[in-house]
Amino acid sequence: MAVILFSCLIVFHLVFPLVLPQFLFQITTPPIRVWKGATDWLARTTGILESKEKLLEENKFLARELASAQERLLILSVLQEDNRKLQELYGRPTEEKNTLAAILLSPPLSPYDMLVLDVGAREGVSSGDLVRSTNGSSLGRITEVFRDFSRVGLFSAPGVETAVRIGEKGIQGKATGVGGGEFQIILPREFEIAQGDPVVFPELSASPFGIVGSVAYQETDFLQLVSFRSPVNVRELSYVLVDISDTLVQDDDSR
Repeated sequence: MAVILFSCLIVFHLVFPLVLPQFLFQITTPPIRVWKGATDWLARTTGILESKEKLLEENKFLARELASAQERLLILSVLQEDNRKLQELYGRPTEEKNTLAAILLSPPLSPYDMLVLDVGAREGVSSGDLVRSTNGSSLGRITEVFRDFSRVGLFSAPGVETAVRIGEKGIQGKATGVGGGEFQIILPREFEIAQGDPVVFPELSASPFGIVGSVAYQETDFLQLVSFRSPVNVRELSYVLVDISDTLVQDDDSR
């Protein structure tokens, strides 16, 4: 029966070659359209669901990061309050004399991670004075003083070593600048350092110095490489604070 039907279709197609393709096109087009619409809808729905899942995961990650940052901020504020009370208890001054300075030159216009400020000997600035951001982050020290301006060597300059403390336990380390606000510290593996640990400048005010970005080591290594960056982008700064020391600076008009 099937052979006879197939033979009839062949004969019909030979006699009327245009009818059979049109007929087949008419009866197959609606199912194809339905199938295509269903697959497109399924793809869109799957994409929306995947996007929602991805967005939910990102929201959870951001929520965890925010909670962690808030916890670190709370710890830092508690440490600062404890430091203030200790200073008052033992008669240490709680306020530092500082002066606001405008940045005349900063990287990349100034080389070697250096700043040029509009304050100098006339404002009481002296070599070695600590320079901070207006939010309190330690950036560097005055290296050269002139009558009306001064130069700052940033702690992140390549090869510059700065003593720091890491994490809640205050692990001591020596941060080496690698340029562009980046630092590295080499520590024994026995010290537990994790990504996100705060790095602070070792002083009573515990000023922020950075946040650990990565910890790298091999399983056979006895040492670990801790990398972090300054929380401040000096290229975006217009002003800094200079902590004026008690050292008297002679005003040299020849400079």
